Amino acid sequence: MKNKNITIILALCCFILAAAPAAAETANKAKKKYLPGAFILLPEKTKLKFEWALAPVENKQAESAGDINARFSVDGVGNPWLSRDNDMLADMAGGFVLRTATQFKGFTFLDSGMIYLTDGKYLDFMAEPDKKSAVKGVIIDVRLQPLAALPAPECAIFPGEGNILYLTGHDGHSGTDSVYTFGGKGSVVKTGGKGSALCYREIFSAKKPITAVAGDGNKTYIAMGRMVVELTQGPDAVKGFFVHPSEDITGLAYSAKAGLFYSTASCVGYAGANGCIDFIRLAQPAILMRKNSLYVFVPGDFGVLKISNVEDMKTSNFKSKESAAR
Repeated sequence: MKNKNITIILALCCFILAAAPAAAETANKAKKKYLPGAFILLPEKTKLKFEWALAPVENKQAESAGDINARFSVDGVGNPWLSRDNDMLADMAGGFVLRTATQFKGFTFLDSGMIYLTDGKYLDFMAEPDKKSAVKGVIIDVRLQPLAALPAPECAIFPGEGNILYLTGHDGHSGTDSVYTFGGKGSVVKTGGKGSALCYREIFSAKKPITAVAGDGNKTYIAMGRMVVELTQGPDAVKGFFVHPSEDITGLAYSAKAGLFYSTASCVGYAGANGCIDFIRLAQPAILMRKNSLYVFVPGDFGVLKISNVEDMKTSNFKSKESAAR
């Protein structure tokens, strides 16, 4: 992809560059951007396509993603967004920066392009700014609009396929973590007369820390430590799906067409009926599925890798539920 985002990245986040053994195509087919210390392990005849949604920054800076609380998401048309310091959001394709009047804890887009944020007490939304009047490099001040009180303190939010929003929260009194959905089937309730309102639905709880959630409302995958459970609407509502042999699960991404992908502190992997494989070795990746493409945030280099044709992973036999790359 054309690397037109460098100026805004440097202004916003002091992002870092790299060079390396794992590569993805840029818009100029003669050039590739490499990542140091990254390795990819795939079947010989794979249809997966790797490209940069956001190429790594080319000038190493002092700050790291952890220093500035950098997070990423992808909007409804596949453009990456990055945040910093819990009060700034950058549209890396549009080239402008939003600054919120109050700090947010997390943010994510749904397939529709709707952006949700949390501020510790409320689920918020934000009116989309007028992109025609936005000037590249200029910071635009915006206000968060509370939509509903969060169902539990300090909720984390996760995008689901089909405009489902998942939330997780911890009850300090009972020591229970719970999963909630917002949007989708069953989320609209009557409030009397002809009125109606959106509501949260609690779908799962456990006395274990929940680290990630993904799904489409019909199937939901929940990570707790090294284990992932599958939650369905059938008679066997909850069952064990996958246990990583060595690391805790830090992220999940799902599409009904491709299946389930996961991240740990050192890899990105795939888990399905045909087995499991850690197919990318990378430090502290974050993952997200958007319209059947897997996006991987590389925090050490502030790049976002787009992997297309991920449904091809279903055609390979990985033989076991253990990771293939160690």
